[in-house]
Parts: sequence; structure tokens; C-alpha cells
Amino acid sequence: MNTYRDTIVKNLKNGLKELTFVKKVFEWTTRALSRSDYPAIAIKDTKDAIDDGNVHSVNHELEFEIDVLHSGANAVDEVRGFMQEILFKLKELNDAGKIGENIDISGADIDVEQSDNTYALGTIKFKSLYYTTRFEI
Repeated sequence: MNTYRDTIVKNLKNGLKELTFVKKVFEWTTRALSRSDYPAIAIKDTKDAIDDGNVHSVNHELEFEIDVLHSGANAVDEVRGFMQEILFKLKELNDAGKIGENIDISGADIDVEQSDNTYALGTIKFKSLYYTTRFEI
């Protein structure tokens, strides 16, 4: 069964695949990524806060985390740029109504690890607001 939530995730994943910098877009990746996968994006739909709108519908606030992973000498600077491109894509998808009624950006963080190489992880957190009939996600 294809839910509205499935449709939002699929539209988000397909939209992010259009970004020119990305090699791979994963949904809830569970495997370790190699340098050949970078730059990569991982999408996670983490939580759906549901509120009864009325007798016929419910309000959803579906929380997402989008991770962008990269490595190399300029990984941090490049991840900042990638995150901006992702935000522009989110606006485009939101304006087209493909990822809900509206989105609310709630955070943008960067983590760095240095070992044999520099690895950077940028995370964008946002909520997708949408409505369904009762007993639907």
C-alpha cells in the first residue's frame, strides 16, 4: 500500500537525485559508505507528530533528517555548499507541493572527522506539514 508518507519520501528522494553534485541518494542507509560513494545523501523520515484536525482529517508534522556526506581536503567547505543546494531543492519541491503543504526548517549542523582523510557530515532537519483523512499516514 502506498501511503501519503511514502509519496513524500519518494518525491524527496527523486528531487535530491537531480542535484548535480550527488553520486548516490540513500533512504535509511544501513551499510558503511566508502569514499567512492561520496558525495552522498541519506534521507531519514524519523517521526510523525499527528494531531486531530477535525472529524474528517488529521494534521501531520513529519520530521526528516537529510545527511550529506563527503570526504577530501575541502570537504567542509563543499558540504556547506551542498547543504545550500539541498535547501534550494527543498524550496523548489515545497513550492511544487511535492513534499507536503509546507516545510519548516529546524536545523543545519556540520560534523567533521579527521583520520586518514577529512570526512564531513552535514545534517539538515525539517518538518513536512501535511493532512490526511483519519487513520492514514
